[in-house]
Amino acid sequence: MKPQVVIYIAMLLLSSCNKFLDEKPRANLRLPESADDLQAMLDNMINFNEASALNHDAADDFYITEADWNGQTNFTFKDAYIWKADLENESDWLYQYRAVFYANSVIAAVNEIQQKNGNKDLEQYRGAALFFRALSFFNLLQLYAPAYNAHSANTQPGIALRLDADFNKKSVRSTVAESYQQILRDLEQSIPRLLPKALFKTRPGKVASYGLLARIHLAMGNFSAAMLYADSCLAIQNQLINYSTISPTVANPFLRLNDEVILHTNTGSTGAADRTKAKADTNLFKLYELKDLRRTVFYGFNTNGSSFFKGSYSGATGLFGGLATDEIIITRAECRARLGDVTGALKDLNDLRARRFLPLDYQPVAIQDQPKLIQFILDERRRELAFRGLRWMDLKRLNQEAPYKVTLKRKLGDREYTLTPDDLRYAMLIPSEVIQFSGMEQNKR
Repeated sequence: MKPQVVIYIAMLLLSSCNKFLDEKPRANLRLPESADDLQAMLDNMINFNEASALNHDAADDFYITEADWNGQTNFTFKDAYIWKADLENESDWLYQYRAVFYANSVIAAVNEIQQKNGNKDLEQYRGAALFFRALSFFNLLQLYAPAYNAHSANTQPGIALRLDADFNKKSVRSTVAESYQQILRDLEQSIPRLLPKALFKTRPGKVASYGLLARIHLAMGNFSAAMLYADSCLAIQNQLINYSTISPTVANPFLRLNDEVILHTNTGSTGAADRTKAKADTNLFKLYELKDLRRTVFYGFNTNGSSFFKGSYSGATGLFGGLATDEIIITRAECRARLGDVTGALKDLNDLRARRFLPLDYQPVAIQDQPKLIQFILDERRRELAFRGLRWMDLKRLNQEAPYKVTLKRKLGDREYTLTPDDLRYAMLIPSEVIQFSGMEQNKR
């Protein structure tokens, strides 16, 4: 992309921050003009490979002490940690809609270039843009809308579905149902346009679209569809790391872009990643058996006996927020168990767990009772996907089922904070400036 185009877009985004992608631009945006321009836009990891932070901060994978909470200078994190009713987070809203804007710009550029010269070789870029737009829309739904419920999705407010790069159009909230339908449409349309596996794991291929579709259908409770998309994903990539080959003594045990990674995204600034303050939730840590290699590969230990998370697939101190084979396998195991395929669920479960123990220490799971097997798989999901940013999604979807409802509790000194399963705070407040400028409906309190 030409340097002046990059600079102009950056200035436009900076100037529009005050209105969070609702401000009218001062001039017409100059779109990319070539395949190289399009790829350069899509390869900007700051725009497209940034996962949300709030779903970490508000979930129950970790705790901090009262002293550390009091010493925090990140007030958004402090408010999220105690589920403050008037919590507003401008960053996650802006970052996700920034990705939507760039995705829409790529789509508009593909349309314009094709109209000029009829070049049909650009559809791969449209496919990638559709994927990233869907991913951002889904991230926004997890933060700013209630959980998907088939009985109420047609009436509950979802998110603003910005489908083009025109700043002149004000944002309007679609329903939860319409929001999910658009996301599914984007991903389904991306599949025929993408390679089975992208050249780099920061780019989406069909395998990423299938994996994200499996995640989304799981969030919607569509277990048959989630299972089928998991099948399609695993048909392209099914590698699992044998954790007996991973050193538990190094600071960052896993390589970035390792064999299990399908699509790499990294979480923005989150208190959950602070190894000096964020301690693994004790109930989470108790879920690991004594000889489970994840106890020492995922966690380090403080002198007071508490533990901290170090097992990020980001290969660094930041938290991985992307797609990986282990998530898709445990998703398929849950779907198979939910649909009554106990044998298939046990196969997936044991295929994964056998690589999380030394061979002599592993005893295959053989639970035949369907409800008990589902609960075991959900516990396994917590063990395997800790600190991935998926716990918030899981809390929202599982709180709709009586056997799995959870009331979250946090203590700071003698103060206790709770979040009940049906609490309206599971849909966080949209930034007030967005509400004032657009007139969109605010989430209820």
